[in-house]
Amino acid sequence: MAYDTNKLIKLSALKTLAEKVNSDYATKSELDTLSNKVSSLESAGGEPNVLEGVKVNGSVLTIAEKMVDILIASGTANGTIAVNGMDVEVTGLGALAYLSEVGESQLASDLLAVINGKADAATTLAGYGITDGMTATEVASAISTAIAGADHLKRTIVTSTADIDLTADDADQYIYMVLNSDGKSGDSYDEYMIVNGALEKVGDWTVDLSDYAKTSEVTTAIATALVDYAKTDDVNTAISTAVSGLIKLTSLSVTESGSGNVVTAVSYDDTTGVFTITKGITALTDDDTATETEVTEMITEVFGDSE
Repeated sequence: MAYDTNKLIKLSALKTLAEKVNSDYATKSELDTLSNKVSSLESAGGEPNVLEGVKVNGSVLTIAEKMVDILIASGTANGTIAVNGMDVEVTGLGALAYLSEVGESQLASDLLAVINGKADAATTLAGYGITDGMTATEVASAISTAIAGADHLKRTIVTSTADIDLTADDADQYIYMVLNSDGKSGDSYDEYMIVNGALEKVGDWTVDLSDYAKTSEVTTAIATALVDYAKTDDVNTAISTAVSGLIKLTSLSVTESGSGNVVTAVSYDDTTGVFTITKGITALTDDDTATETEVTEMITEVFGDSE
């Protein structure tokens, strides 16, 4: 016995005991009623239910150890299954369902006519009755003709824009590379195209950086912007001056005086950072009251495990 019988018990623990008795244990009246029912069954000669017999299509099956073994197998004739050796007809299946393979004689006449109308292993479209299809040669020729007739952009180099004929039939199919005398290595040409009958410059590789700041300009701007901001050393000095004379968190401490487990007074010394807690009286603690574990152990000892 691990619990202390001298400890106080809470009202909730007494309620737990009452609920356990009410839910897990029968009353004398209930036990008397059950005893009377058992006596009545014994007097009437009661016994477990017994299966008297099972039939399949009127035939009695054998019962062994209160069980019936119903055997299902293939019937002796097409369209049947065997139940305990007796054929039972299965409806809805035609003779075709029992053939191992289907021959020409079993095909419907209209299906047979369709199959006979098909070509046997033809190697050309004409062999299948298709007379308007293209051969592989004709398809390849048509593709080549279509590609040749499509518009394609081409590139041509000219000395100046004056050398570009805006009225030529295929003038809009060219990118004109016009020599740029001011060009640099890798960027010696300007590109032109003819759009709606007019010459349009479509590109060159010149990059305009006039709106971008140089590295030195960015450095100067940053230095100017930081003039009004304090340096790290200045900030550290200002913080040290501000907290001088204050009590640090590490200096805070707590002391106790008196006896008991109830606090009667708390004081604080703002020069030393010491909190003083005064105790005066002793009150009951959890150690003076039985725990749920101890109450459960006591109930189990008296009533036993309800499982």
